[in-house]
Amino acid sequence: MVTHDLDENHNLSDDIGENCEELRYCDNCGKLMKKGYYLDGYYACSDECCLALYDGDKQLMQEDLSYAGESNSEYYYTEWETFSYEPK
Repeated sequence: MVTHDLDENHNLSDDIGENCEELRYCDNCGKLMKKGYYLDGYYACSDECCLALYDGDKQLMQEDLSYAGESNSEYYYTEWETFSYEPK
């Protein structure tokens, strides 16, 4: 289970409102992401986390990422807009 080091009763959307759904967390380690991999619905913040999401299958990871330049690819590395987050 991934945790985000927030109080259990704390609602992140109370702090940042409608932008809450635009925050991205690594599906492997749980870190908030400003840049990283998008993997067909999953997020990875680093090469190590990306490989972990592929259960160590480096060949499959490299094959999927080889399509990154195609217009409809669901596998790529990018940087997203960032949000300033300071709990109330």
